[in-house]
Amino acid sequence: MQTNEKSYVSLEEAQQILVNQVGMDEWLARPQTERLRLLITAAGRIDLLPLRGRPAQVAQTLAFPRAGQEQVPKAVKEAQVFEALALADSSFAPRERLEQQGVSAAAVADASETYLGRRGRLISRRAEQLMRPYLRGGAGIV
Repeated sequence: MQTNEKSYVSLEEAQQILVNQVGMDEWLARPQTERLRLLITAAGRIDLLPLRGRPAQVAQTLAFPRAGQEQVPKAVKEAQVFEALALADSSFAPRERLEQQGVSAAAVADASETYLGRRGRLISRRAEQLMRPYLRGGAGIV
């Protein structure tokens, strides 16, 4: 897989980012094709964020690098991997579907959940933090 066409990181880079992280064993237990799919999906989600500036080149497939950047920032690569890891968490999928349908709260028996209106945002809080400097209205680009 070429990392500049559909993904900011290769499977090998993703593994290096996840070394000693919670969830690494579960990530490696997934088939390679599924890990690739998750990485590509995560890159797509990052590219849908309201990013500052414009792509470095008109014809590039992905949103990064941005104008003035020589390469994809490390934080963006890490964000992609942590978003892919969050996407792999099957317990999140039903919640995301409800939120996409406009549901703001759900209750079953004595348990309830409130959704924070995170539609169009990243699932992984860590990925969101890593991407914050690159978002319109966020802190300056590092």
